[in-house]
Amino acid sequence: MDRRTFFSTLASSALVAMTPELGAEVQTVRFQVAGVRFHADAAPQPAGARLNVKAEQRGHELALALLSAGGEQIGYVPQHLTASLSRDLRAVRVIEARRHALPWKRYLVEATLA
Repeated sequence: MDRRTFFSTLASSALVAMTPELGAEVQTVRFQVAGVRFHADAAPQPAGARLNVKAEQRGHELALALLSAGGEQIGYVPQHLTASLSRDLRAVRVIEARRHALPWKRYLVEATLA
């Protein structure tokens, strides 16, 4: 599978689930972390770990960097999700961590939106 096919498949398979919380609708989005291979020196993140989000300007586009609790960058929110997640992002946590998987399949994370 080439990169273009992979990313188009990833975009079409982003899981979106609606769950009620105290009378309000909370939306969650699951996705694979992008750019993990460029941050290979970061400590591995276990399943259940909370991640911090840092907005960065990359050229003319917004990028959302994902950081460990210790401040190490592990990757990015995929670009096709950045615009929709940047406004209402509340929390990000690792759902599944595969240490020996291909870099773009290493972390499955879940983002909670307000």
